[in-house]
Amino acid sequence: MQAAFINTRLSLMLAGLVAMAPLSAAETQCKQMAQSECMAESACTWVGGYVRKDGREVSAYCRNAPVKPQKPHSTTGLPQGKEKTVEG
Repeated sequence: MQAAFINTRLSLMLAGLVAMAPLSAAETQCKQMAQSECMAESACTWVGGYVRKDGREVSAYCRNAPVKPQKPHSTTGLPQGKEKTVEG
């Protein structure tokens, strides 16, 4: 019985790792790009260097561009909650 439990647990762990693999690859797409490459790639954004509150300087770098969530659209063309009402 314990062997079945271990096999099930290992299978679940392996499935979790496989599911996360594409995400890890996507996260590293923009890392280590030069500024010109980064700015030419729509999936990436260039972050300028800055100084943190603790005084440490952070060099400029390329990162994945933020993903904008899709807004659900109303069939009336009005903002949600503002649909036309028919009086009568």
